[in-house]
Amino acid sequence: MEAAKGPEQPQEVSPSLPPKTKKKKVHKKKAAAHAKQFQKCYDLVASKSFVSRKRKVLSPRKDQGNGKDARLHAEPEISVKCSLDESIDEEETTPTAATTTTTAATATTDFRTTYQVKPLLILDLNGVLCRRIALQDFDHTAYYNEFWAYSEQNGEAAAREFYEDWSPPVGSLPNANLEMGNREKAIRVSKNTPNSLGTVAATPIVPCDNLPEVLKLLDDFCVGVWSSAVGQNVRQIVDMLFGERKDELMFVYGQEQCKCPSERKGSDPNNRNWNRGKKPVYMKPLARIFDEYHLWSNKSKIIFDDTNDKMKCNPKENVIIVENQDKLTECLKELKEYIDYCEKGGQEVDVRHFVTSVGQKIVNMHDNG
Repeated sequence: MEAAKGPEQPQEVSPSLPPKTKKKKVHKKKAAAHAKQFQKCYDLVASKSFVSRKRKVLSPRKDQGNGKDARLHAEPEISVKCSLDESIDEEETTPTAATTTTTAATATTDFRTTYQVKPLLILDLNGVLCRRIALQDFDHTAYYNEFWAYSEQNGEAAAREFYEDWSPPVGSLPNANLEMGNREKAIRVSKNTPNSLGTVAATPIVPCDNLPEVLKLLDDFCVGVWSSAVGQNVRQIVDMLFGERKDELMFVYGQEQCKCPSERKGSDPNNRNWNRGKKPVYMKPLARIFDEYHLWSNKSKIIFDDTNDKMKCNPKENVIIVENQDKLTECLKELKEYIDYCEKGGQEVDVRHFVTSVGQKIVNMHDNG
Protein backbone atom coordinates (compact mmCIF):
# COMPACT_ATOMS: atom_id res chain seq x y z
CA MET A 1 0.00 0.00 0.00
CA GLU A 2 1.09 3.45 -0.76
CA ALA A 3 1.77 5.65 2.21
CA ALA A 4 -0.83 8.32 2.81
CA LYS A 5 0.28 11.64 1.54
CA GLY A 6 0.10 14.57 3.88
CA PRO A 7 -1.49 17.89 2.96
CA GLU A 8 0.38 19.59 0.20
CA GLN A 9 2.47 22.48 1.38
CA PRO A 10 1.79 25.74 -0.49
CA GLN A 11 4.70 26.63 -2.67
CA GLU A 12 6.24 29.99 -2.09
CA VAL A 13 5.77 32.13 -5.11
CA SER A 14 8.08 35.12 -5.43
CA PRO A 15 6.13 38.22 -6.32
CA SER A 16 6.72 39.28 -9.86
CA LEU A 17 8.51 42.57 -10.09
CA PRO A 18 7.47 45.06 -12.69
CA PRO A 19 9.94 45.33 -15.54
CA LYS A 20 12.51 48.01 -15.00
CA THR A 21 12.09 50.96 -17.23
CA LYS A 22 15.28 51.92 -18.95
CA LYS A 23 16.11 55.55 -18.64
CA LYS A 24 18.89 57.27 -20.39
CA LYS A 25 21.67 58.32 -18.08
CA VAL A 26 21.88 61.61 -19.89
CA HIS A 27 18.21 62.37 -19.23
CA LYS A 28 18.53 61.45 -15.54
CA LYS A 29 21.62 63.59 -15.19
CA LYS A 30 19.91 66.58 -16.81
CA ALA A 31 16.76 66.07 -14.76
CA ALA A 32 18.76 65.98 -11.53
CA ALA A 33 20.69 69.07 -12.56
CA HIS A 34 17.47 70.94 -13.36
CA ALA A 35 15.89 69.89 -10.07
CA LYS A 36 18.91 71.14 -8.15
CA GLN A 37 18.92 74.43 -10.04
CA PHE A 38 15.20 74.97 -9.63
CA GLN A 39 15.36 74.31 -5.90
CA LYS A 40 18.30 76.69 -5.53
CA CYS A 41 16.53 79.36 -7.58
CA TYR A 42 13.27 78.91 -5.70
CA ASP A 43 15.04 79.28 -2.36
CA LEU A 44 16.41 82.62 -3.55
CA VAL A 45 13.02 84.13 -4.40
CA ALA A 46 12.97 85.91 -1.05
CA SER A 47 16.35 87.46 -1.83
CA LYS A 48 15.09 89.04 -5.05
CA SER A 49 16.82 86.66 -7.41
CA PHE A 50 13.82 86.65 -9.72
CA VAL A 51 12.44 89.43 -11.86
CA SER A 52 8.82 88.37 -11.59
CA ARG A 53 6.43 85.48 -11.21
CA LYS A 54 3.64 85.19 -13.75
CA ARG A 55 0.60 82.94 -13.66
CA LYS A 56 -1.24 81.86 -16.79
CA VAL A 57 -4.19 79.55 -17.54
CA LEU A 58 -3.34 76.42 -19.50
CA SER A 59 -5.85 74.89 -21.89
CA PRO A 60 -6.94 71.27 -21.23
CA ARG A 61 -5.53 68.42 -23.24
CA LYS A 62 -6.96 65.08 -24.30
CA ASP A 63 -5.63 61.97 -22.65
CA GLN A 64 -4.41 59.65 -25.38
CA GLY A 65 -5.56 56.54 -23.56
CA ASN A 66 -9.26 57.09 -22.91
CA GLY A 67 -9.99 60.28 -24.82
CA LYS A 68 -11.24 62.05 -21.73
CA ASP A 69 -10.21 65.46 -20.48
CA ALA A 70 -7.29 65.13 -18.10
CA ARG A 71 -5.96 67.61 -15.62
CA LEU A 72 -2.54 68.95 -16.32
CA HIS A 73 0.18 68.07 -13.87
CA ALA A 74 1.82 70.75 -11.80
CA GLU A 75 4.78 71.67 -13.94
CA PRO A 76 7.14 74.57 -13.21
CA GLU A 77 8.23 76.74 -16.06
CA ILE A 78 11.49 78.62 -15.71
CA SER A 79 12.21 81.33 -18.22
CA VAL A 80 15.08 83.76 -18.21
CA LYS A 81 15.33 87.33 -19.40
CA CYS A 82 17.99 85.96 -21.71
CA SER A 83 16.63 82.89 -23.50
CA LEU A 84 17.53 79.37 -22.46
CA ASP A 85 20.01 77.37 -24.44
CA GLU A 86 18.39 75.41 -27.26
CA SER A 87 19.69 72.12 -25.90
CA ILE A 88 17.48 72.42 -22.82
CA ASP A 89 13.94 71.16 -23.33
CA GLU A 90 11.12 72.41 -21.16
CA GLU A 91 9.92 68.84 -20.59
CA GLU A 92 13.13 67.98 -18.81
CA THR A 93 12.54 70.51 -16.05
CA THR A 94 11.82 68.47 -12.96
CA PRO A 95 9.16 69.73 -10.51
CA THR A 96 10.09 69.82 -6.84
CA ALA A 97 8.17 70.13 -3.62
CA ALA A 98 8.89 73.84 -3.67
CA THR A 99 6.76 74.33 -6.77
CA THR A 100 3.54 76.26 -6.11
CA THR A 101 0.75 75.71 -8.63
CA THR A 102 -2.87 76.77 -8.15
CA THR A 103 -5.65 74.74 -9.77
CA ALA A 104 -9.13 76.08 -10.49
CA ALA A 105 -12.33 74.41 -9.33
CA THR A 106 -12.94 72.75 -12.70
CA ALA A 107 -10.90 69.80 -13.84
CA THR A 108 -10.18 71.32 -17.22
CA THR A 109 -8.00 74.27 -16.29
CA ASP A 110 -4.72 74.69 -14.51
CA PHE A 111 -2.34 77.50 -13.69
CA ARG A 112 1.36 77.60 -14.31
CA THR A 113 3.76 79.87 -12.47
CA THR A 114 6.60 81.26 -14.54
CA TYR A 115 9.82 82.34 -12.88
CA GLN A 116 11.99 84.76 -14.80
CA VAL A 117 15.60 84.40 -13.74
CA LYS A 118 17.88 87.41 -13.83
CA PRO A 119 21.19 87.46 -15.73
CA LEU A 120 24.11 85.86 -13.90
CA LEU A 121 27.14 87.94 -12.95
CA ILE A 122 30.34 86.13 -11.91
CA LEU A 123 32.63 88.36 -9.85
CA ASP A 124 36.28 88.04 -8.92
CA LEU A 125 37.36 89.11 -5.43
CA ASN A 126 40.87 90.58 -5.45
CA GLY A 127 40.99 93.57 -7.77
CA VAL A 128 37.21 93.71 -8.27
CA LEU A 129 35.42 93.65 -4.90
CA CYS A 130 38.46 94.06 -2.67
CA ARG A 131 42.22 94.50 -2.59
CA ARG A 132 44.68 92.13 -0.95
CA ILE A 133 47.80 94.04 0.10
CA ALA A 134 50.97 92.36 -1.14
CA LEU A 135 53.28 92.13 1.86
CA GLN A 136 56.38 91.67 -0.29
CA ASP A 137 55.89 95.27 -1.45
CA PHE A 138 55.75 96.56 2.11
CA ASP A 139 58.97 98.00 3.57
CA HIS A 140 58.66 98.13 7.35
CA THR A 141 62.19 99.53 7.81
CA ALA A 142 60.99 102.93 6.58
CA TYR A 143 58.53 103.06 9.50
CA TYR A 144 61.25 102.00 11.93
CA ASN A 145 63.51 104.82 10.71
CA GLU A 146 60.69 107.32 11.27
CA PHE A 147 60.21 105.88 14.75
CA TRP A 148 63.85 106.41 15.74
CA ALA A 149 63.88 109.93 14.29
CA TYR A 150 60.78 110.80 16.33
CA SER A 151 62.31 109.08 19.37
CA GLU A 152 65.43 111.27 19.28
CA GLN A 153 63.30 114.40 19.50
CA ASN A 154 60.53 113.29 21.86
CA GLY A 155 61.82 110.24 23.70
CA GLU A 156 61.26 106.52 23.07
CA ALA A 157 58.16 106.30 25.29
CA ALA A 158 56.44 109.09 23.36
CA ALA A 159 57.49 107.47 20.08
CA ARG A 160 55.97 104.11 21.06
CA GLU A 161 52.73 105.81 22.03
CA PHE A 162 52.65 107.78 18.78
CA TYR A 163 53.54 104.94 16.39
CA GLU A 164 51.74 102.18 18.33
CA ASP A 165 51.84 99.06 16.12
CA TRP A 166 54.75 100.34 14.05
CA SER A 167 57.13 100.37 17.01
CA PRO A 168 60.17 98.07 16.75
CA PRO A 169 60.73 95.42 19.45
CA VAL A 170 61.67 96.77 22.89
CA GLY A 171 65.44 96.78 23.42
CA SER A 172 66.30 97.02 19.72
CA LEU A 173 68.81 99.57 18.45
CA PRO A 174 68.55 102.10 15.60
CA ASN A 175 69.65 100.86 12.15
CA ALA A 176 69.45 97.26 13.35
CA ASN A 177 68.61 94.66 10.71
CA LEU A 178 65.19 93.73 12.10
CA GLU A 179 63.12 91.24 10.12
CA MET A 180 59.36 91.05 10.54
CA GLY A 181 57.36 87.86 9.95
CA ASN A 182 54.55 87.85 7.41
CA ARG A 183 51.88 87.28 10.03
CA GLU A 184 53.13 90.13 12.24
CA LYS A 185 53.55 92.31 9.18
CA ALA A 186 50.01 91.55 7.99
CA ILE A 187 48.49 92.39 11.37
CA ARG A 188 50.33 95.69 11.54
CA VAL A 189 49.41 96.61 7.97
CA SER A 190 45.78 95.68 8.62
CA LYS A 191 45.54 97.74 11.81
CA ASN A 192 47.06 100.79 10.16
CA THR A 193 45.19 100.52 6.85
CA PRO A 194 41.91 102.45 6.65
CA ASN A 195 38.81 100.28 6.03
CA SER A 196 40.74 97.01 6.42
CA LEU A 197 38.39 94.16 7.31
CA GLY A 198 41.12 91.96 8.76
CA THR A 199 43.59 89.41 7.43
CA VAL A 200 43.19 86.17 5.49
CA ALA A 201 46.23 83.95 5.00
CA ALA A 202 48.45 86.72 6.42
CA THR A 203 47.09 89.15 3.82
CA PRO A 204 45.14 92.31 4.76
CA ILE A 205 41.74 92.58 3.03
CA VAL A 206 40.60 96.07 2.00
CA PRO A 207 37.14 96.32 0.36
CA CYS A 208 36.51 98.60 -2.59
CA ASP A 209 35.53 102.10 -1.50
CA ASN A 210 32.01 101.84 -2.92
CA LEU A 211 31.25 98.28 -1.77
CA PRO A 212 27.82 99.16 -0.22
CA GLU A 213 26.71 100.72 -3.51
CA VAL A 214 27.98 97.72 -5.47
CA LEU A 215 26.10 95.26 -3.24
CA LYS A 216 22.92 97.28 -3.69
CA LEU A 217 23.30 97.22 -7.48
CA LEU A 218 23.80 93.45 -7.39
CA ASP A 219 20.22 93.05 -6.12
CA ASP A 220 19.13 93.29 -9.76
CA PHE A 221 21.10 90.18 -10.79
CA CYS A 222 21.90 86.61 -9.86
CA VAL A 223 25.45 86.63 -8.53
CA GLY A 224 28.26 84.12 -8.16
CA VAL A 225 31.82 84.53 -6.90
CA TRP A 226 34.82 82.94 -8.61
CA SER A 227 38.31 83.60 -7.31
CA SER A 228 41.62 81.91 -8.07
CA ALA A 229 42.50 81.89 -4.36
CA VAL A 230 42.31 78.72 -2.27
CA GLY A 231 38.73 77.76 -1.46
CA GLN A 232 38.91 78.21 2.32
CA ASN A 233 40.43 81.68 1.87
CA VAL A 234 37.74 82.59 -0.66
CA ARG A 235 35.00 81.67 1.80
CA GLN A 236 36.60 83.80 4.53
CA ILE A 237 36.83 86.82 2.22
CA VAL A 238 33.23 86.31 1.09
CA ASP A 239 32.16 86.33 4.75
CA MET A 240 33.96 89.66 5.25
CA LEU A 241 32.54 91.32 2.13
CA PHE A 242 28.98 89.96 1.95
CA GLY A 243 28.18 89.18 5.58
CA GLU A 244 24.73 87.64 5.91
CA ARG A 245 24.11 88.25 2.21
CA LYS A 246 26.52 85.48 1.28
CA ASP A 247 23.55 83.08 1.30
CA GLU A 248 22.14 84.96 -1.70
CA LEU A 249 25.06 83.89 -3.89
CA MET A 250 24.39 81.15 -6.42
CA PHE A 251 27.84 79.67 -5.89
CA VAL A 252 31.28 80.44 -4.45
CA TYR A 253 34.13 78.98 -6.52
CA GLY A 254 37.81 78.93 -5.64
CA GLN A 255 41.08 77.68 -7.05
CA GLU A 256 39.77 74.12 -7.00
CA GLN A 257 37.21 74.91 -9.71
CA CYS A 258 39.74 76.70 -11.96
CA LYS A 259 41.55 75.18 -14.89
CA CYS A 260 45.32 75.31 -14.44
CA PRO A 261 47.45 74.64 -17.54
CA SER A 262 50.65 72.68 -17.09
CA GLU A 263 52.81 75.63 -18.15
CA ARG A 264 53.23 78.46 -15.70
CA LYS A 265 53.30 82.11 -16.54
CA GLY A 266 56.82 83.17 -17.51
CA SER A 267 58.11 79.61 -17.25
CA ASP A 268 60.96 78.12 -19.23
CA PRO A 269 60.47 74.45 -20.20
CA ASN A 270 64.27 74.00 -20.43
CA ASN A 271 65.08 75.41 -17.01
CA ARG A 272 63.50 73.82 -13.95
CA ASN A 273 65.13 76.22 -11.52
CA TRP A 274 63.62 79.16 -13.39
CA ASN A 275 60.15 77.66 -13.04
CA ARG A 276 60.36 77.54 -9.26
CA GLY A 277 58.40 80.30 -7.64
CA LYS A 278 56.55 81.17 -10.84
CA LYS A 279 52.88 81.62 -10.11
CA PRO A 280 50.56 79.45 -12.24
CA VAL A 281 47.69 81.03 -14.14
CA TYR A 282 44.35 79.67 -12.89
CA MET A 283 41.83 80.07 -15.71
CA LYS A 284 38.07 80.35 -15.21
CA PRO A 285 36.20 78.68 -18.10
CA LEU A 286 32.56 79.75 -18.35
CA ALA A 287 31.76 76.33 -19.82
CA ARG A 288 32.01 74.97 -16.29
CA ILE A 289 29.22 77.30 -15.17
CA PHE A 290 26.91 76.03 -17.91
CA ASP A 291 27.71 72.41 -17.04
CA GLU A 292 26.36 72.97 -13.53
CA TYR A 293 23.80 75.75 -14.14
CA HIS A 294 22.01 75.17 -17.44
CA LEU A 295 19.63 78.07 -16.86
CA TRP A 296 22.28 80.55 -17.97
CA SER A 297 23.71 80.40 -21.48
CA ASN A 298 26.26 82.78 -22.97
CA LYS A 299 23.38 85.17 -23.63
CA SER A 300 22.79 85.60 -19.93
CA LYS A 301 26.09 85.65 -18.04
CA ILE A 302 29.02 88.05 -17.63
CA ILE A 303 32.26 87.44 -15.76
CA PHE A 304 34.14 90.36 -14.18
CA ASP A 305 37.87 89.90 -13.57
CA ASP A 306 41.02 91.99 -13.34
CA THR A 307 43.34 89.63 -15.25
CA ASN A 308 43.28 88.97 -18.99
CA ASP A 309 45.35 85.79 -18.69
CA LYS A 310 42.60 84.04 -16.71
CA MET A 311 39.97 84.90 -19.33
CA LYS A 312 41.67 83.60 -22.50
CA CYS A 313 39.47 80.49 -22.44
CA ASN A 314 36.23 82.52 -22.59
CA PRO A 315 34.42 84.42 -25.37
CA LYS A 316 35.39 88.09 -25.31
CA GLU A 317 31.73 89.14 -25.45
CA ASN A 318 31.14 87.57 -22.02
CA VAL A 319 34.14 89.11 -20.25
CA ILE A 320 34.69 92.55 -18.73
CA ILE A 321 38.18 93.26 -17.38
CA VAL A 322 37.89 95.68 -14.45
CA GLU A 323 41.23 97.27 -13.57
CA ASN A 324 39.57 100.23 -11.83
CA GLN A 325 37.04 99.33 -9.14
CA ASP A 326 35.04 102.48 -9.86
CA LYS A 327 34.36 101.14 -13.35
CA LEU A 328 32.50 98.17 -11.87
CA THR A 329 29.84 100.46 -10.40
CA GLU A 330 29.44 102.28 -13.70
CA CYS A 331 29.12 98.99 -15.60
CA LEU A 332 26.42 97.68 -13.26
CA LYS A 333 24.39 100.88 -13.61
CA GLU A 334 24.64 100.83 -17.40
CA LEU A 335 23.75 97.12 -17.51
CA LYS A 336 20.59 97.72 -15.47
CA GLU A 337 19.58 100.53 -17.82
CA TYR A 338 20.21 98.30 -20.83
CA ILE A 339 18.00 95.52 -19.42
CA ASP A 340 15.21 97.99 -18.54
CA TYR A 341 15.38 99.41 -22.07
CA CYS A 342 15.06 95.94 -23.63
CA GLU A 343 12.16 95.01 -21.36
CA LYS A 344 10.19 98.14 -22.18
CA GLY A 345 10.75 97.60 -25.89
CA GLY A 346 9.83 93.93 -25.73
CA GLN A 347 13.30 92.93 -26.93
CA GLU A 348 15.28 89.88 -25.90
CA VAL A 349 18.10 90.64 -23.49
CA ASP A 350 21.48 89.46 -24.75
CA VAL A 351 24.23 90.59 -22.41
CA ARG A 352 26.82 90.01 -25.13
CA HIS A 353 25.50 93.04 -26.98
CA PHE A 354 25.96 95.12 -23.84
CA VAL A 355 29.51 93.87 -23.22
CA THR A 356 30.75 94.63 -26.72
CA SER A 357 28.92 97.93 -27.22
CA VAL A 358 28.96 99.46 -23.72
CA GLY A 359 30.75 97.45 -21.03
CA GLN A 360 34.18 97.12 -22.63
CA LYS A 361 34.16 100.78 -23.67
CA ILE A 362 33.51 101.86 -20.08
CA VAL A 363 36.46 99.95 -18.61
CA ASN A 364 38.79 100.97 -21.45
CA MET A 365 37.97 104.66 -21.06
CA HIS A 366 40.79 106.52 -19.29
CA ASP A 367 39.96 109.11 -16.67
CA ASN A 368 40.63 112.68 -17.77
CA GLY A 369 43.40 114.53 -15.93
